[in-house]
Formats: sequence, C-alpha cells, structure tokens
Amino acid sequence: MPHHFFTLSPDESVIVISISGDRTEAEAEAAIKDFLKFYAEHPIERVLFDTVKAHAASYTMADLVDHARMMGRLIKPCKVAILARSMDCPFGRIWRKGLASSGHDAFIFDHLGEAETWLKNEEDEDAVYVY
Repeated sequence: MPHHFFTLSPDESVIVISISGDRTEAEAEAAIKDFLKFYAEHPIERVLFDTVKAHAASYTMADLVDHARMMGRLIKPCKVAILARSMDCPFGRIWRKGLASSGHDAFIFDHLGEAETWLKNEEDEDAVYVY
C-alpha cells in the first residue's frame, strides 16, 4: 500500500519527503495536495526526497517525468537530494530529470549522510573556482 509522509529535519532547514509503495495516479495526486499544504507552511528551499521504498509500476517513464516536472513547477526552484535504492534506480533518475528540467538543483544519492551533507553545502556544485 502506498504511503507518503512530510516532516522537517531536526534543525528545520530541510523538508523531508518520504514515499513508499507502488505509486498510483490517485496516490500521487493525494501526495501532491498534501505536500503543497505542508510546503505553504514551511517554504524551505532544501528538500530530502526519500524514494528508497517507492515503485511506479503503473506509470510509463514519460508520464512519471511529466509528473515530476509538474510537481517541480508548483514550488520555487530549490536543492533536492533524491535518496534512492541505488544510483541507477529508474524511479530516482526519472524524478531527477523532471525536477532538473523545471529549474531545481536535483541530485541522486544512495547514502543518507552524503545527501544531507550536499543539502547543507552552500557552494554551487558546478562552480569552477580559479585561484
């Protein structure tokens, strides 16, 4: 059975989204509605998106990318660390593609500590510094 849960990190600097189970259209719509309510109360620009226990068997890849892109357009661009079962997990990669194409700085991680470190890092990961 699919579930979703939203909370703040202990220091309240990161929104933590946790989803699990097979993601259906109805569950996805309910999760978006619930997230937007939570986000309205906590408009934080750092998100940890835990997809480790999520599956999307009932979606085509194109539909899932469109869904991620649509979700990305509903909030202002921010840093999103996607926690996945592995670096090549299709669900995490599709969400990264959809979020990145809607202006978010999104990366996939397979270790929670690395995701948390990246979210707290203020430097632009793509910047090149010349000394």
